Amino acid sequence: MPDDNSLLDRMYPGMPALPLLMLGSGDRLTREEFERRYAATPQLDWYVWRDGAYSPLASNTQGIIRSLVFSGLWLATIAWLADNIQPVLAVLQQSLYSTEQAAFKQQLVSRG
Repeated sequence: MPDDNSLLDRMYPGMPALPLLMLGSGDRLTREEFERRYAATPQLDWYVWRDGAYSPLASNTQGIIRSLVFSGLWLATIAWLADNIQPVLAVLQQSLYSTEQAAFKQQLVSRG
């Protein structure tokens, strides 16, 4: 069983231990193997809750992930992983002034 300082324990404190995690391909990894592979692979995954399970949200061809929950929140994943903050901030700024963000703000205001 993993120690209390594992990646998943830090990300989700109090979460019950899961001995296996299902991968998209159907392969199964132990929690320790998942964490080892995750730490060795520079990636940024964004998940969305669909049909009772978390599914990865794919980025577009420019490597930008667009949130489905917070419309108008975009993240430049390739730039983020390359530690290149300028494109990350530029995409975020663009997203905050998008029509999707304006509609999302209006929806929140109308809920009062």
